[in-house]
Amino acid sequence: FYLNDFNKAAAYYDSAAQRNVSADKLPENFRATELAESFGNYTRIKSDIALQDSLLKLGQMNQQEFDSALVQLKEQRLEELKRLQEERQDQQNQLVTVNEEETQDASSLTNGFLNSNNPALQANARQQFMAIWGNRPLADNWRVEELIDYSSLQDDSEEEQMTGGNEQSELAQVRIDLSRIPFEEQEQDSVRKLIAGSQYELGNLMFLSLDMPDSAIHYFKLAIENPSSESVNMVSLYSLSELYASQGDQDQAMKYARRLVDEYPTSNYASRVAETYGLESPVRELNSIDIVEIYNSLSSMDSVSSVVKADSLRSFALRNKTHPIAPQALSEAIRAYMEAGKEQEGYQTKL
Repeated sequence: FYLNDFNKAAAYYDSAAQRNVSADKLPENFRATELAESFGNYTRIKSDIALQDSLLKLGQMNQQEFDSALVQLKEQRLEELKRLQEERQDQQNQLVTVNEEETQDASSLTNGFLNSNNPALQANARQQFMAIWGNRPLADNWRVEELIDYSSLQDDSEEEQMTGGNEQSELAQVRIDLSRIPFEEQEQDSVRKLIAGSQYELGNLMFLSLDMPDSAIHYFKLAIENPSSESVNMVSLYSLSELYASQGDQDQAMKYARRLVDEYPTSNYASRVAETYGLESPVRELNSIDIVEIYNSLSSMDSVSSVVKADSLRSFALRNKTHPIAPQALSEAIRAYMEAGKEQEGYQTKL
């Protein structure tokens, strides 16, 4: 994959997927469309991580560091805007020639009103559009352009250039949206969790789509090393155990399986690895005993009304619906509701 240059790989497979080539001329197991999507997702997720990481670093700076970084960002953005303006001007100066025959064909009225259906005119219009705009976006990191408000830069900047310009004035006109920078600790924790979630996504992509287990392990480890949500941490531990097992490294597989059982003993993932490796979960066993004891306690509540007893048994059954005793609790709750109905005033009268 272009010596691990996944950005180039994404561009390559995207171009390959758009070419109409006979299947018999393609290599065996040619998966351009699938790989284009996978590498495209890779570049998207990596860009998101880079953006969130940059915002996090900005939020952690002191005032002096932040002011200095802000000036650098404005200078970089100003140079980029000037470069884009020059590129656009060069593209607008390109001439698209149309031969005389196409011009004569354009005068015919056989191609719809004002020759709107004329293939030659349509092709010419497309060429002119591409000459001006090209395949936008052309700038690196174009996703972060929305953070920059450069609408105040005026088209009459040529006049300033002729008179020597005023770079400080231009720099002051470049505005950067600071609303997404996490200055508070709680906001920074949220960004760290977003980064960990994206790292898990990359690990999953490497594991399931690109068949790169070593890279998947790297990103899953990053996800559990960084502050992450409980769900991300849990599935990352499970994925690490599965990956090491598939590689024949039982020691590492057992390590992450045991950690999963210790940290999330009541999860379905813990149940799977506990069954696979013969691990015991004391918490789960204790919970099973407690569930039976709770049911016995609810079932023997004779000092409360039938409605209260029925509601308690029903809630218990719904909370523990995977336990073997849940159907029995639900059946008893139904009987208690029936008893509650009989206790209501007017029941005997209606009979």
